[in-house]
Amino acid sequence: MSSEIFGLIEALSFLTSGAILAFAAYRAMRMGRAFVSPLYRSRAHWTAGAIMLLVVSVLGYLISPPSSTQPALITLPGPLIVFEVFPMLALLGFLVAIFAFVDRTILVTMDMDFFHRSVFRWPKVRVPFYVLLFLGLMEALGNSILGGLPPSQVSRWEIYAVGSIPTGDGSWFPLFLFALIIVVFGYPAAAMVAGVRRTSDMTLRKHVRFLGVAIIGFFAALATDTLTTYSLASYPSASLVPEVLYIMTAYLFYRVVMSLSPIGKIEEAVDVPGLRQ
Repeated sequence: MSSEIFGLIEALSFLTSGAILAFAAYRAMRMGRAFVSPLYRSRAHWTAGAIMLLVVSVLGYLISPPSSTQPALITLPGPLIVFEVFPMLALLGFLVAIFAFVDRTILVTMDMDFFHRSVFRWPKVRVPFYVLLFLGLMEALGNSILGGLPPSQVSRWEIYAVGSIPTGDGSWFPLFLFALIIVVFGYPAAAMVAGVRRTSDMTLRKHVRFLGVAIIGFFAALATDTLTTYSLASYPSASLVPEVLYIMTAYLFYRVVMSLSPIGKIEEAVDVPGLRQ
């Protein structure tokens, strides 16, 4: 297939993913208004906010400056070129929101545990993990800046400074960044799953399971997209793999939203005394 067809497929995949995520955010906002329980209302609002940031990031790939090689439906004119940074900022905001969401989930599961037991010593290590998250965001910004420059304009020490390794085609792969992300999100995700197993709330258990799978799917799609961009650029067909993963991840986040309702649809919640969190 020609590069134009691959570009069209990529654009359609971004549109599809963005549409699914936007619908999921809409359903989450409706649920947030319907729920009486503060716990579920808060989770619905957090989910809606995080997904909206991801929508901005996904659809932002369809808006490019004139010099961009990314598939785009809209090309920004010169005066509006500053808006090209919005998708990257939205993605970083999504990472912060998801991490804070996982952090809050761990604390909630500890509070719901009858013995209030610590999960993987999370109360003691959560602050250092926030520091690691900040370092990861700085690494992401560094890779983003260097990634927009021709390889001839980037020195080898700058590439290694942001934790990347050169590839055969003269570009680089952000190995250290992905290793840091695995640590930053892997440990709290494991703590979240372990903590929710101690609760008797089956709806919350289902919600957390879908959240964990959606996070794994998101990072798998992101890593595959980066790998195909930097290391497999000479194989255009490889770019179809992350597009499929993005659509699957969007659907998983939709299931995260709908798992907040035990009956799989939106209806007014009933406030039962003694069940508020």
